[in-house]
Amino acid sequence: KFHPFLHSIYQAQARLNSVMMALDQQVSQLKLAGAMKQSAEIMQDMNRLVKVDEISTTMMEMQKEMMKAGIIAEQIDDAVDNVLDEDMDSDEADEEVNKIIDDVMSSALKGTNAPMSKLQKEKEKDLEDDETDALEGRLNALKS
Repeated sequence: KFHPFLHSIYQAQARLNSVMMALDQQVSQLKLAGAMKQSAEIMQDMNRLVKVDEISTTMMEMQKEMMKAGIIAEQIDDAVDNVLDEDMDSDEADEEVNKIIDDVMSSALKGTNAPMSKLQKEKEKDLEDDETDALEGRLNALKS
């Protein structure tokens, strides 16, 4: 008895749901159309405000300046690296400090009978060898 009546109610309900979904779709499409219209208006305003040629020229100049700055920064980095590479290492620095200390000590102890250090003896021997080499070189030059 009630079966045909229930069937028609379910069909009506399905039709109503279908109509509601179609209406929701149309509302969504109207919202999307409104958003796209606003977006198009904003893009038109931006095109009027922005001069593409000027921006292109500015960007090219900026690129050149940034490239120059990059090259300059690279040159500075290379120069700093070269200077740091040429710096003495700690052994060379210690050797230089020891030479200076020996020079000061030898000048201070010159009038005394204090024993000389190994470094002082080596230094004096090197000086004598250098003087001998210089004299031999002069002698050879005179012979020639």
